[in-house]
Amino acid sequence: MLTLIPFVPANNDTIPADLYQVARDAWCSQLTTLLDNTSDDDFLHAIQENSSLHDFVSAVLNAQMDGHSVDREVSKRVFFIFYRASQLKAKGGALLTIDRLSSFAVSYQEANPEQVRTIFAALLKADPRLEDAVRSSFTALLGCLTTLQSSDDINPDHDQRVYVVVRLLEALTSACIDTAPHEGIIDALFQCYPTLKRKNDSGPTLYLIKRALVNILNYVVDCLYLDPIRYAKDSNVIDEFSKRLLGWIEKSQLDTTYHAFIDGPLVMDWQIECSVSNTLGDINKEYFNGDEDRIEFLQLSMEQVRDMNTASETWKDKLQRQRQRKLQSTASSISAEPSLEEVAKISQIQDLFPDLGQEFVKACLLEYNGDVETVIMQLLEDNLPPKLAEMGRSLADLPRETVDQSDSAKKSILEGRRNIFDNDEFDLLSDNVKVDLSKMHIGKKSRGTTESLLNDKSFIQEEKANVIQRVYDMYDDEYDDTYDGINEAPGTVGMDDEDDSAVDKVKGSKKKQPAAEDPGVVFESTLIHTYVDNRDVFNRSSAVRRSKARAELRRITGMSDEQLEGWAIMLDRSPRRQRILDKYMLFDGQQEKVDGKSLKEAQHKQLQEKRAAGQDETKQRAYKDKNKARFGNHNRKRGHDKKMQKAGVMGNS
Repeated sequence: MLTLIPFVPANNDTIPADLYQVARDAWCSQLTTLLDNTSDDDFLHAIQENSSLHDFVSAVLNAQMDGHSVDREVSKRVFFIFYRASQLKAKGGALLTIDRLSSFAVSYQEANPEQVRTIFAALLKADPRLEDAVRSSFTALLGCLTTLQSSDDINPDHDQRVYVVVRLLEALTSACIDTAPHEGIIDALFQCYPTLKRKNDSGPTLYLIKRALVNILNYVVDCLYLDPIRYAKDSNVIDEFSKRLLGWIEKSQLDTTYHAFIDGPLVMDWQIECSVSNTLGDINKEYFNGDEDRIEFLQLSMEQVRDMNTASETWKDKLQRQRQRKLQSTASSISAEPSLEEVAKISQIQDLFPDLGQEFVKACLLEYNGDVETVIMQLLEDNLPPKLAEMGRSLADLPRETVDQSDSAKKSILEGRRNIFDNDEFDLLSDNVKVDLSKMHIGKKSRGTTESLLNDKSFIQEEKANVIQRVYDMYDDEYDDTYDGINEAPGTVGMDDEDDSAVDKVKGSKKKQPAAEDPGVVFESTLIHTYVDNRDVFNRSSAVRRSKARAELRRITGMSDEQLEGWAIMLDRSPRRQRILDKYMLFDGQQEKVDGKSLKEAQHKQLQEKRAAGQDETKQRAYKDKNKARFGNHNRKRGHDKKMQKAGVMGNS
């Protein structure tokens, strides 16, 4: 049976670094053998009977829960032990107890919640006793929450114990969401949350406790309400969720402003942490096309809850900044892995020079300010500086002094001067004049010589990539000219009548030029006959557009493919379609004569007559408008005369 070396965290000062590396390699090798080179029966026997494996897994899980540094490869292999056990439907054993599974959920739930949920579902299905143990754990944890007492005093020990309870409850709720007692969890959350109110910010522990409780509420609401609304679109579920959410808001008594995660209610902290209003808006837009008024009302209600928060910054932002500073300090250390940009540059160079080592390429990039083209050119010309030329090209580890220093850093500040007055008799910094350099204000750090700045093409390359991306995004979709020319009115614009003089009196007025005639009107007969004889000519396909019939139709009418297809679509949709077709039933052929003229000439004449009639009507209307006052006076005089005649007074006729 495989015997594993006992696990020790990496930050143990009693173990030398080289000895710890040997132990780490042994752990990885033994766990790999257990996972890859062991049969299913032997693996199941190991997780049930191998006590060294049980102790090792427990030590790794406890170290991760306590925040100690655990090697990534070791942690990954421990995770795969539970994954393989779930695949084999393992039952019982000293490894698959509720205690170790709870530790496993706490350690891996935040990083990989979906896989942890899958592992728990398989193990609980395979062993009903394990499911009963999970239910008992939920009962005990919820009982602990209901016994919390309200206190404004800051007690770190009390807060730490509460955090352990809620952290375990959060992990189990996420891993066993289908088994969890949903209603009991919601009631316990709203019962215990008011006891966690503080007048002042008491540090990150209170935020971590409340964040865990908020995440528990979010898991339960997703399972009970949001997922059925997303996928089943059940109207009854929407009504039930509306009733529950509005009830929670009403019980929160948001009659004044609060500080989130300090003295705010659970509903407010849930909105601040999980952006519930945005989630509801996305559900309404994606699954209901934005037409579900009940979800929109809930979204507006949660936005009002968010507006009652007056905290400018929470511990979430502070913890994120601390994590970023830690990552930056780790990245700046000599042993840090290269960034994605550096990896891309190194891969680009190694594609051309496969025999070069990664650290040698990194040193070349450091020497030439990360310019890949310059490094490739220097390598092709074999014109490297002496420092790089003396290095091994298959270098596996880059020395610290190579990374920290370069020729420009070793040079004195005075050696980089570029001035016409250097070393003249008034130069205080020349060799023959002794100056106390410690009392000098050096100023900003030099960015290099003029030659290096001019040779730096990084900004140009970056802007070129941005321009290319913008052009690609601009022409990614096919150009749609459906609404081109929508403001261009067909027909003749303006009128030439007897009132042109009145228009000319307006200062700066200009006559509008007549617009071009609509080809759909001019060649209506040709289009109609083609439509009746061969409807397929107007189909929207590349094959039809290349056909001879379409080319001939384009030549006759002068219309583009989009105009021809649009004309046919509008004819299909027009309520006057049958009347238009009946209008041309008298003309069976396109070459028939109408009163000795061709059909096109007859249509053109008919169009001109319609326009002339319209112009006559326009002239009459303009004439009446111009003489409105004269006609009005005349009518009033006639009415006055009629009244006088009825009264017996003879007036002027």
